[in-house]
Amino acid sequence: TVFSFRANEGGTSKVFDPDFVSGSNTQLNFEIVNDNVQNPAPFKISNNLVGVIVVDGNLDYESGPQSYHLNISVQERTKDGLTNYTTVVIHVENVDDVAPLFSHHGLFLLPIAEGVYTADKETFITDPSISAYDGDRLNATIGYQLDPSSSSLSGTVGVLQNGSITLSGKLEPGQIEFNVRAFQRDRPMDRFTIASVVVNISDINDHKPVMTHTSYNGSVFESAAPGTVILMVSASDLDQGINSSFKFHIAERDVPFSITTEGTYGIIRLKDTVDRETNHTFNFHVY
Repeated sequence: TVFSFRANEGGTSKVFDPDFVSGSNTQLNFEIVNDNVQNPAPFKISNNLVGVIVVDGNLDYESGPQSYHLNISVQERTKDGLTNYTTVVIHVENVDDVAPLFSHHGLFLLPIAEGVYTADKETFITDPSISAYDGDRLNATIGYQLDPSSSSLSGTVGVLQNGSITLSGKLEPGQIEFNVRAFQRDRPMDRFTIASVVVNISDINDHKPVMTHTSYNGSVFESAAPGTVILMVSASDLDQGINSSFKFHIAERDVPFSITTEGTYGIIRLKDTVDRETNHTFNFHVY
């Protein structure tokens, strides 16, 4: 005979009472015949004379066996001591004791370029997309929201119910980090988990270099040797990284000067000898 019973994971209750099958006033002695001494099933008989099976350990539907087969011996407490055996199958019942789990280790990345917006609010999908599931496998409906720990970004960042991210306003190059909460809709206050989202906003080359001044004046002695520094000009670029680099040039090719770029400065040097009697003023353009 095989008996089948159910026990909730995490429970400590009675799972099997043989009174309804005994049908005899003969005293009996019940025991669990353990086939695996090193890893016994988490059950015991609370009273060998009664034969009630109780939970004696941790039952976990998610990580442990979802059913146990116990070999039970019953022996008459008589001179002959007749013995019989039966099998008790105990099925572990799943209960809602695990929060939702994110599908990607709780970290999601969103690389975008500045200035890609076509509206006040744009929707983006992280890589990989934000997704969570019910850790109990009970198929509870999962919702998403901006976690309260990131409420200071609520005017810039939003989280849609499908896990997509919305960004609003003008974003400067750099990083935005915030937390997303995945929660069970039937138990939003105590069944939730949090993941981090990192938005990397890359710079695009959308600014031209700007000269610090619109005009410069310099002077040099006609006796100066080629290579003599005459003056320095400077410029700036609002872009970042490699997009902010630039190089100075002299527009006119028929002037006796050269320019080299050192960081944000342009060093103007004498390239050839000059004669004041021949030409005492030179006007040229630097860009």
